[in-house]
Amino acid sequence: MSKGKVRRFCLALLIIQLFILTFLCPALALAKVLLFDQTNGELNYNKGVEYSYIALTCSTAAISFLAMCCFCIFNMKDFRLLTILTSIAWFILPIIYTVYTIHEIDPIPFNCQYDFQYPVSKTACGIRAANFVFMWLYLAYAIFSLIIMVSLMFEDGERPHTDLNEINNEITDEEKDDKSDDVV
Repeated sequence: MSKGKVRRFCLALLIIQLFILTFLCPALALAKVLLFDQTNGELNYNKGVEYSYIALTCSTAAISFLAMCCFCIFNMKDFRLLTILTSIAWFILPIIYTVYTIHEIDPIPFNCQYDFQYPVSKTACGIRAANFVFMWLYLAYAIFSLIIMVSLMFEDGERPHTDLNEINNEITDEEKDDKSDDVV
């Protein structure tokens, strides 16, 4: 099996896992907010950070759903650009989210130990921990996917684009070529 086939296979596996995490992350974030709200103020969360996280994860899920279901609408360059931009957002988000939420349930330990006396629901602690783990897994899978995509681009003889205008110019040139083919 060639290196390219192995990379494509690995990319397919990563994309499947990313697709699952794309829908799991907002579900866990929503569950966390709902469970924290049910604790009557014993567990507090930063509403701005949580709602921003939910908005980004839901928009990522919507974009992924459209890209997977309506792939014929997107050309590969648009899909790659969308993936890169989403990955950049996902690189920044976990850092900001972690900084603002890491100590929100102190003194409860992050790993939700069984022997700890919980003032409120252990379920809320578990959902919060799962939310963190899956958020960081999403970032790791996105980074691996990008590395594989870039390596496949070089293998296919493409060079990476350094400028969005360059991508737009290529798309415009391709459209001109397609129109000239139609005239002949």
